[in-house]
Amino acid sequence: MLGNKFPIAMFFVAAPVRLSGPTGFLLRSDCSGYPATAPTSQLWHGRDNQPLAEAHRPKNKQGGTMVSFTQRSTPCLYHPVDRFARSHWPGQYHELCWTADKTIVFLLETVHGLLDSTEYSGR
Repeated sequence: MLGNKFPIAMFFVAAPVRLSGPTGFLLRSDCSGYPATAPTSQLWHGRDNQPLAEAHRPKNKQGGTMVSFTQRSTPCLYHPVDRFARSHWPGQYHELCWTADKTIVFLLETVHGLLDSTEYSGR
């Protein structure tokens, strides 16, 4: 048992069937400080052991990368659930924010929900 210290965790998050879309995406999450501190996550290329290239990230209907999955200077999900991105929405989206009573399932459901949205069109 690791006690209260959680390192890096990898999750495969299923994606809905879309033309030119994969069956899912690998999510790399830094769970340091979990559960009191929100994980920070990014899409990951398992074989190359690096962030997933822009060309392979989830696309929206206009052909661009979905906002939550764009590459940023601080690698993270651009979403209120992520500990690094959270500060971009002060006082907003409280229901989407991490709290110490949430589990990793909340993060995975959030990412799956983004992929399951009508905005997602494949990669």
